[in-house]
Amino acid sequence: MDKKNNIEELQTRFHGAILQVQRFGKTGLNCIWVETKRLREVALGLRNDFGYVFLENLSVMQIDDALVLTYFLRSLVHNTYSDCLVLRVSVHLKKSENQIEVPSIAKLWETARPFENESGELFGIRYLNEDGTEQTVSGAKLPSGWSGYPLRKDYVFPRTFKGIRHERSWADKETGGRT
Repeated sequence: MDKKNNIEELQTRFHGAILQVQRFGKTGLNCIWVETKRLREVALGLRNDFGYVFLENLSVMQIDDALVLTYFLRSLVHNTYSDCLVLRVSVHLKKSENQIEVPSIAKLWETARPFENESGELFGIRYLNEDGTEQTVSGAKLPSGWSGYPLRKDYVFPRTFKGIRHERSWADKETGGRT
């Protein structure tokens, strides 16, 4: 089945869940924007019925007041680059201290677990299992006692953490760029 028919079949099967289909960047890859609440349902269909059996990557970025989650799925049926599909969801940030809830897909693709753990820690995303419980985050990136989500645009790094001075931006602000 060609890509166009796949997209049409997805839109029919998951009526209302597919919000937009577009080209991903300058590539010829299809990018499908999905309603966040139906992410797991669409992902399950892509894996079981469309052959996207491998999650290659999950990335998160903040654009204005939203977090955009991008899932790169690969079909190993033909084992070519064009058998990659980009799945995207976005979640509005109401307040920077609020955590965001997104369905976890780690039970569909085990490779999602470290990506979800990392983005959970760094962006404050709570990945929820099917029963509504939160997936356990392992603490892989941030040290014990860290407060806040350092990859959000409004995060302000502390001057010190556990007695260690943070030099990233304080020196520039205090000296006008001179060291």
